Amino acid sequence: MTEPPGGSPPRLCPPGVRCPGPADRSARGGAAQSPARRRLLVAALGACLPLGGPRSASPFDEADMHAPSEVLGLDPQRRQQPVIPPRTPLEPGDADKVLYFFAFDCTFCLRNDTYFWTWGTSLPAPITFEPVPVIASTTKEILMARAYYAAQIAQPVRIAYFMQETYMALQLAPNDPERLDTYLKCARNAGIAEDAFRKAWNSTASMRALILARKRFAHYQPDATPALVMNGAYLIGPDVTAGDYELFFQLANGLLSQYLVKSGRYRG
Repeated sequence: MTEPPGGSPPRLCPPGVRCPGPADRSARGGAAQSPARRRLLVAALGACLPLGGPRSASPFDEADMHAPSEVLGLDPQRRQQPVIPPRTPLEPGDADKVLYFFAFDCTFCLRNDTYFWTWGTSLPAPITFEPVPVIASTTKEILMARAYYAAQIAQPVRIAYFMQETYMALQLAPNDPERLDTYLKCARNAGIAEDAFRKAWNSTASMRALILARKRFAHYQPDATPALVMNGAYLIGPDVTAGDYELFFQLANGLLSQYLVKSGRYRG
């Protein structure tokens, strides 16, 4: 994904709207997570390179070294085994990707998207960060995803700004998510030419992207947004750290460092 101009994503909460901090919980689907799920992959972190994760909105940093117990704030004697087995990548290329599942009607995506952009656009090569809109079954989900891919194809360098506009248009104003006019307005506000957006909306490339997004959703089965699929192997969301986003990104850093070590790509 192309990094936004200036190297950082826009602030998503407009004046007068509170932007919650890292303690806010992720939610989509409403199911409460068990305490065991919140301890997901602590053992994996203990086995990986002793690497400190970023602060909530800080970049990935391989040079920030800490003992795993310090990173997690846990007693090493109380580490738990993973409770969710590794997945198999949908495609071989997913092993070198971090997939970011989001939805434009997800309140927690609106509030915390900046954290994911800041971390995701700082990942070391060959790892790439790829947002994936959730497509379960509804018309609204299909059109929201179609709008995302139209904007991404039309002008990739403006995609973060289009996401900001679309989050606010669908959650902070009475705009219809099933009308093309809603997304055309978001594109204009994000600096994307209307003719380019319309062309991308109807393109074969956007249809292929939609199909792949639907396959990814069906394969990885995120039950909450926002969520990350790490290297096609582990699905994690802020719910596994009880909504603590700082700890969540440290967990993501640990899984990524483990993958880099095992694949022989760590340059420490």
